[in-house]
Amino acid sequence: MRITSLLRPYGDGISRSTTHQEGRAADISILDLSEIELKQFESDIVARFGYLGAISKETGHSKIIETKKHGTGPHAHIQVRPTRRKP
Repeated sequence: MRITSLLRPYGDGISRSTTHQEGRAADISILDLSEIELKQFESDIVARFGYLGAISKETGHSKIIETKKHGTGPHAHIQVRPTRRKP
């Protein structure tokens, strides 16, 4: 597994959200995964960590993983919602 992106500076011109800038997202290369392996990977991530998914500004729904075919190449964008800090 190869991580292609973790932290990015604000105003990088790439990001559609602030998940990478806030340290809440990682991009993982899916270049070498077959379609079956990719579906299983997505299913496993959703089953184990789906409740942590970031809330989409566009849809208002929680989403932990999204596969994309642009930017750094085919990759899975994994994002979590902000945690509440203890007072």
